[in-house]
Parts: sequence; C-alpha cells; structure tokens
Amino acid sequence: MQLGTGNHVKKIDVCAVYRDLGENLCSSLAAFHAFTGCDFNPAFYRKGKTRPFKILEKSGKFQGAFIKMGHNTFIADPLLMEQSFNVLQEYVCVLYNVKARKTVNEARCIIFDRIYTPKSSNEAFKKTTMKLEATS
Repeated sequence: MQLGTGNHVKKIDVCAVYRDLGENLCSSLAAFHAFTGCDFNPAFYRKGKTRPFKILEKSGKFQGAFIKMGHNTFIADPLLMEQSFNVLQEYVCVLYNVKARKTVNEARCIIFDRIYTPKSSNEAFKKTTMKLEATS
C-alpha cells in the first residue's frame, strides 16, 4: 500500500502487517472499527482507539466475538448474536476497567458510584463533575 504524495511517499507491506498481527486479529478489525467508531469521533467516551485495540489484541475471546459479528450469519442466528453480545458487553466492561462485571448496566452503576458517592454521610447528593450534574 502506497501512502503520501510527492517527496513524502512511503510504502507499507500489508502482508507483513498481516503476518505480524495474525489471522484472528486481522479478521476482527473491520467489526472492531465499526464497534469503536472512527478515529476522529470514537464511540467510547475518552477511550480513543489505542486502549480498545490493546484489549482486543490480548484476548482471543474478544477477537472471536468481533469475527462472528462480521459474518453474514450473525443476524440470522439469534443464539450466536446473543452469545457475541454478551462477550462484547464484557469487552466494554474491561474497557472501562470494571472487570468484575459482565454487563454494561452493572458497569454503569459501578462507575456512577465511583464518581458520585458522597465522601461523608452529611454530604448531599448534588455534585457537579466536568460540567455535568448527577441529579440531572
């Protein structure tokens, strides 16, 4: 693959990249990109692309779920869809560092508690964090 223009042309050996990354990781990249969003507007708040990719790279289970998500039979098979959905929920929990939980709703509760739990019993439940008020 050739990139750049003029004096700034460089070539990337895509076959070498494929060999280095491995078949499973490369096969999961299309669905991973769709799931995590583009580089300029990522789907996961304050996570970018590097951290989600490193998590994907380390786990064959997550790679398998993304591979299945990219197949034509994914939508036609409700059982396959549910299994992959559960694995992808676990992926999101790991992404947000809530590894003890398996569902996104449980992880959201844990994250909410981390941010908004009062430091003392006298403190009211009204806290503003990053221009967002929890009570709203």
